[in-house]
Amino acid sequence: MTARTWSEFPQVGEPLPAGDGVYESPRGQRYIELPETGRGALLAWIAGPRRVVRSPVGREDRPPVVTTVTTGEGETERSESPRTVVDQEEIDAAVDEYLTEADLPPRPRGWRWFLALPPSCSGPEDFHRSVAALLRDKPADRRPADLRKVLENDGRDLLAPA
Repeated sequence: MTARTWSEFPQVGEPLPAGDGVYESPRGQRYIELPETGRGALLAWIAGPRRVVRSPVGREDRPPVVTTVTTGEGETERSESPRTVVDQEEIDAAVDEYLTEADLPPRPRGWRWFLALPPSCSGPEDFHRSVAALLRDKPADRRPADLRKVLENDGRDLLAPA
């Protein structure tokens, strides 16, 4: 069963550490941070509040903005800059637009979202490979609402509430 509102997702008592690894709770549950994308939000919604927790976000938790430019000589230049309020507003707006297209409510701002790692997955990379495998046979241009149905129907083992 999926959540009816984002407020049903529990908040952890203390902020979870930043990083792209696995966080282990005091009770031994292993969590991975979901990406700050429409698909990440969709995965959170489908997994539901029994499998996903949220943690307040601090400015230091946000990754920098990475810009890659290819020069006229074919060289690649990469630069990083701190994420601005405007950058974050654009990211949040894109996530909300994706959720709207999936027939879901906008996600509340100011949270990081963590999914209880399924026992079949060893870490974030393994989990995201499993999600990609679920969607492999699906056209790349599928609407978010269509992807939602595929994940709800075919992703039960991966995303079903514990």
